[in-house]
Amino acid sequence: MPKDAFPIVENTPNAGWGAKLAAKADDSHKYDHGHVVVAGGRMLTGAGCLAALSALRMGAGLCTIVSSSESLDTYRAFNPSLMVEHGEEIARFKEHIRDPRRTVVVIGPGAGQDNPGGLRKAVLDSIQMEPQKTCILDADALTVFANDPRVLHHATGPHCVLTPHEGEFEKIFPGMTGERAERAQAAAIKTRSIIVLKGSETIIASPEGGCFVNRNSTGWMATAGSGDVLAGMIAGIAARDLEGLSLFGAVAAAVWMHAEAGSRLGPCLISSDLPAQIPDLWAELLAKKYRKKKAA
Repeated sequence: MPKDAFPIVENTPNAGWGAKLAAKADDSHKYDHGHVVVAGGRMLTGAGCLAALSALRMGAGLCTIVSSSESLDTYRAFNPSLMVEHGEEIARFKEHIRDPRRTVVVIGPGAGQDNPGGLRKAVLDSIQMEPQKTCILDADALTVFANDPRVLHHATGPHCVLTPHEGEFEKIFPGMTGERAERAQAAAIKTRSIIVLKGSETIIASPEGGCFVNRNSTGWMATAGSGDVLAGMIAGIAARDLEGLSLFGAVAAAVWMHAEAGSRLGPCLISSDLPAQIPDLWAELLAKKYRKKKAA
């Protein structure tokens, strides 16, 4: 692919998505803002907790963590705003997302690969579920396909968001060369999905050719769990299904807000600090949008 195939735009609220953010209507109810379902891992429970809490903080109406019996109490104790549901076999995860009101799925944070066959089935079942769900695929949900990534490439579509870091990207797109933006664009086209190639400058690429580069981050974001927070933030804003805001725009908004939260926290932040920054970011973005409308 030529390096100038698609223009690369710096990701800021002025890139288009900022004007499309909206508060919750006074007469709305929780199901108007989507229901996120997180596949909770057996061992690395913190990852699922961070993703789920971040989804709620971003405005999702509800969030449920599906957990095996051995981890149920850990998830239930984390935050009373989250719902927890017993799901013993990851291979039967689809039973937890049949309800059409369950609109967004997060698979990967802390999933582990102790049952790779079951995890692959959960990912593929989620992608293929009807009615269609927005699927945020991260970490183990991607690398579990490393032995035959074509299976993942053929299954995904415009309702999928893949969020690899460089190491994960190389496992699921082996042999892909070029600059980071060029590779992310090629991967988006190959999978017909949105690609979030994480790093100090995160690339957000759309299968339709759009490409943002995010530059407002800080090195202090290089800490365990920050990617899990991002997956949840993407899920939460996608669940709201804001009028006029495409999934690509929603992803770009979440990436910018995630990086901005880290930049504001600065030295020695840990991932669990990030969700608490989200309300102030939303308030500021909505206030700026309001002032622009009044000035016009």
